[in-house]
Amino acid sequence: MDITFYFLEELCKPLERALEEWSALLRTHALPSVRNPKQTCSSIAVTAALFKLKGKPLKALEAYQLAIGLSRQLADAHGCASYLCQSTSLLLDMGTPELALAQLEQAELCLASVKTADGPSSLSMLVILLKAQYCYSTGQVDRGVPHLCEVLKEVNKQRQSKSWYLLRARMLQTCSSYLSLDTAALPQAQRSPITQHGLNSPDAALYESLKLLCSLLVALVGKGLYGSNGSSSDMHFIDHGDNLVLKWQLLSELLNCSMKVVAVRSSCGAVNDARLQCLEALKLAIKLQALSQYVHMVEG
Repeated sequence: MDITFYFLEELCKPLERALEEWSALLRTHALPSVRNPKQTCSSIAVTAALFKLKGKPLKALEAYQLAIGLSRQLADAHGCASYLCQSTSLLLDMGTPELALAQLEQAELCLASVKTADGPSSLSMLVILLKAQYCYSTGQVDRGVPHLCEVLKEVNKQRQSKSWYLLRARMLQTCSSYLSLDTAALPQAQRSPITQHGLNSPDAALYESLKLLCSLLVALVGKGLYGSNGSSSDMHFIDHGDNLVLKWQLLSELLNCSMKVVAVRSSCGAVNDARLQCLEALKLAIKLQALSQYVHMVEG
């Protein structure tokens, strides 16, 4: 076995042991005897995000299913819907849209019981964005564009929160996917509602997403992790609970977006730009010990 992959497998062993223990603990339908079940749910979600970052989507999916089950036992509809959305996204990335749709429909049912007084939430908009991604992956572009435009309209209302910024970054990547289609698949009449927001090319949309993710990461954990050698910011990062889940989800999104930028720039002949972005992705992968993701990018 290649020593790099042996090293990566060794890094994953503690995560796999934790997942096995949680699986055994949650095998029965009774609420587990733990100090803080909600914190346990967050810890499982962090494990799922780490598995995704390490390039182990099946393990990530297994962890999210545990988090979904536990959040249901806790009657946490919002948390359950959030984990179902993460599971949906993973299944779409794995090329299994019908399984993804089943998870997405469950997320919608969970959100139906969540009352919101201030208009649509970022999570409800994520569900709609995932519908657009599902339509894209199944070739139903004409059905997907209205979903995408609905999300575009909402995220442009300048809501100031981490969840909305992350949603915008994800939405920009979805816009890039749609804009990469030729005019036969995405006629001008359907392309215009997307480009009227200033997103004129797949690369432009991806680059905006990448910049937003970098800014969000700096705001969350400091300056020294991506694209900067500066010291950490003055703000104190609360490294537990939902913040910790968000951090690893954000880092996974950032690495994934970097890989997409490399692919798009390589395909359009911008080799030097692709190499520079590839180098930034390599630096991030090394810091995150996620070299398997980088290797897949280089081989692709």
